[in-house]
Amino acid sequence: MVEIIKEKKTIKFSGDIKVNKIEQVYNQIIKEIEDIKSWEKIKLDISSLEEADSAFYQLILSLLRSFKDKIRISKTKKEIEEDMQIYRLFIKK
Repeated sequence: MVEIIKEKKTIKFSGDIKVNKIEQVYNQIIKEIEDIKSWEKIKLDISSLEEADSAFYQLILSLLRSFKDKIRISKTKKEIEEDMQIYRLFIKK
């Protein structure tokens, strides 16, 4: 679901992340938030994300609001990219 890779300054999301799992994902990110805050750039790796719903996209929006220009989002499969555009989330390399 979510893996914090400190040496790569990456938050990696994988599998299915929907409302029934979002609290677990959120808690794992919050546990590492102090380290994440110190990163100059933050990569959100969603290349292994299979499915997501609005709860996941709300989490991403929250991260984007909190970290503004620090966030970069990896490329992903077409269906996820299309969903992200609905939420006005655009992939930044």
